[in-house]
Amino acid sequence: MSFSSPPIPSATFSSSITQTIANSANAQVITFNTTLVAKGITLASNTKITLPQVGLYCFTFSAVASCGGGASVRTFGMWLKKNNADVDNTNTIIGIGGNNANILAATFILQCTTVGDFYELWMSGSDNTCNIPAVPASTGSPSYPASPSIVIAVWQVG
Repeated sequence: MSFSSPPIPSATFSSSITQTIANSANAQVITFNTTLVAKGITLASNTKITLPQVGLYCFTFSAVASCGGGASVRTFGMWLKKNNADVDNTNTIIGIGGNNANILAATFILQCTTVGDFYELWMSGSDNTCNIPAVPASTGSPSYPASPSIVIAVWQVG
């Protein structure tokens, strides 16, 4: 006798482009242009992560936030929106000081969902020098793979 269980909905999306704060007075959506893995979870319009079934899902994302020029501390934040509404207690706010400083922004969030819910990742920064940079691969010495501006992984846990 053999048993087969359906695949657990999961996905990992990333972006190979640098995403810069266009206007510090407005939050902006983060875009994704690469699907690394997608089993049941879809990406629409390069921003909307749509979940296929009711359940508890884990979201984890990471990006290196950067703000250039000047020695003053700047702030940078990233958070989830569910169906166009901010999700409480999901903002990761970091302070970035010094010239061209880089800080890792990463978090782990659990969300209960219903069929068809969609999530987006948003960002804001205290000025338009703040960004999440993508770094191309290097074939020089040393060689290294590309670093995406953002990576998000989502999977059902219950």
